[in-house]
Amino acid sequence: MTAINLLAVDIGAESGRAILGRLDKDRLQLEEVYRFQNGPVRILDSLHWDVLRLWNEIKQGLGLAVQSAEDCLAGIGLDT
Repeated sequence: MTAINLLAVDIGAESGRAILGRLDKDRLQLEEVYRFQNGPVRILDSLHWDVLRLWNEIKQGLGLAVQSAEDCLAGIGLDT
């Protein structure tokens, strides 16, 4: 049986990261494949997440995870 590769993307108030999990039989290995900053942007009188930049960061992490998983990801999860 080959390992199952799963990607978790976690976006917090100040930073985000992409973690690749490899499940092989009864063993789980975690590897941080990408980390990025999350800073707000001001629109009129309030602060918001820069969703377009965050989307680009998520895609960057996804690309690195696919490379590390040898083009085989079984699933992706996103948490904010």
